[in-house]
Amino acid sequence: MSFENLIKILGVKPINSPSYVSTVGEFRTKVSQIVYGDIFIGKKENFDEALQKGAFVIISDEIKEALDDEAAWIKVDSIEDILIKILRFKLLNAPHKFFYFEGLTYDLLKSIAHKRELVFIENDLYFIFDKITKQKESTIFVCNSKALLSQIYPNFQQFLSTKKIKIISSTLFMISFVFEEHYFEHIHISPLFQDELTKALTFLSEYNIGYDLKRLKHFNHFRPLSITKDFIIKEFGESIYTLIVEENSSLLKREISFLKERAKWAKTLFLLPSSIKVDHKESIAIHYINDLDEIFKIEVAKFNFILIVANYNELYQLILQHNTKKRPSLFEEF
Repeated sequence: MSFENLIKILGVKPINSPSYVSTVGEFRTKVSQIVYGDIFIGKKENFDEALQKGAFVIISDEIKEALDDEAAWIKVDSIEDILIKILRFKLLNAPHKFFYFEGLTYDLLKSIAHKRELVFIENDLYFIFDKITKQKESTIFVCNSKALLSQIYPNFQQFLSTKKIKIISSTLFMISFVFEEHYFEHIHISPLFQDELTKALTFLSEYNIGYDLKRLKHFNHFRPLSITKDFIIKEFGESIYTLIVEENSSLLKREISFLKERAKWAKTLFLLPSSIKVDHKESIAIHYINDLDEIFKIEVAKFNFILIVANYNELYQLILQHNTKKRPSLFEEF
């Protein structure tokens, strides 16, 4: 690319224009990737190293003056805005596809799809820039933010078509089903998420993208954690006491309704952060906590299920570290 075209794309004036900087290389946001002639976009602490590696152009919102006559210096108001502008230019004729999926379907795709065949982008603009500019061949990008996609690629697609899966059997936490004449047995996902799973599998099938449903054992929504009444972690199904861990509080109302419908026989406690209030018409047992370690004050033996809003890995480690000595119960009234 010529330096003149670079200036036209950015829509800004350089602080200086060294006569020998006529052709420039690739855009880089990581100093480690710079080769001779490249354009570095970044912060002040990396200017010296970028120059040492041979950057011809330095673009930043922290430039006050040209610090070196051997490079062109371009001051911008916002690095983020410039990254978006460059991305939109580079994607004008790119063969890539961009898809929007809402939260749960996005999370399912991220869990089961072969990562080499899909690229997942979220709100880290530097990460997105690096991922997109690295792709030379046609690539499918998936994102869970319409606002972000509207900025970088307004012509993104929403995948709407779905095929059918036939449920053969199901429990609260597992399903067996048939999809495209293939039988999948004892898959670790709740039938609560059947619609999202159907959409994800349809998308992967339509674009011939590989997937592994065994990874759903680690899907962090409505995820069961079997424990004893003394908070000893057991393998799934080896205890009559189960913590159900959900990290997304927006799913609570849906999950509460599911448990009330599918587990009418069970004694269920909903253990929620004090910052979250659930407006639910049915009579349910809810207790609010300020700290996660308050869970150890619960008398587990009084409940079949305890649905808790938490990060699964954080809760798992907390339980491992917990000494199992008995503590006073908060729930003597139950």
